[in-house]
Amino acid sequence: KAVPLSVSCSHWHREHIQCGHCLPCLIRRASVHHAGFDDDAPYKTKRLKTLIKEKDTRDDLQAVQTAIIRLKQTNNYKSWLRKSGPIPLDKSIRNALESTLKRGLMEVEVFIQANKTS
Repeated sequence: KAVPLSVSCSHWHREHIQCGHCLPCLIRRASVHHAGFDDDAPYKTKRLKTLIKEKDTRDDLQAVQTAIIRLKQTNNYKSWLRKSGPIPLDKSIRNALESTLKRGLMEVEVFIQANKTS
């Protein structure tokens, strides 16, 4: 019940509807897809197929697609986390964060693949 009432969008303040194309929206949409929920919030940009053609709104989608490609080619996601800022010294916490980053990107990839024609 809470999912349609929550907001993740970084552009929410512009039109009071989730844009559907910013990185927080893409992550949210992938998470909702991964969880198997049917009921999500409305998005201004609903179709990824349409989004990739829009010069003004496709930046985040292309950036995450590039990150997914890099992850598959180099599997060097651990260095991305280290470069993002201070991380805990505790190795088990660091490993959990690294694993979360990798799983998150893979969830987004599954969402993109499932919606690339719709």
